[in-house]
Amino acid sequence: MNELAGFDLSGATIHFSADHPLPDDLVARFVQERVLENEARRGNTGREASSEKPGR
Repeated sequence: MNELAGFDLSGATIHFSADHPLPDDLVARFVQERVLENEARRGNTGREASSEKPGR
């Protein structure tokens, strides 16, 4: 990922600091990707799944 140039990487870990934070749009993309992975794992394909509360 070009967007991670300048950050220390270790496996699946990205090291960053308060002085050099990850860009908001990059964090948003990571979160959206994880949401899609979790929905696929649960068998959900619609947006309604992301509004459900855990354990319900």
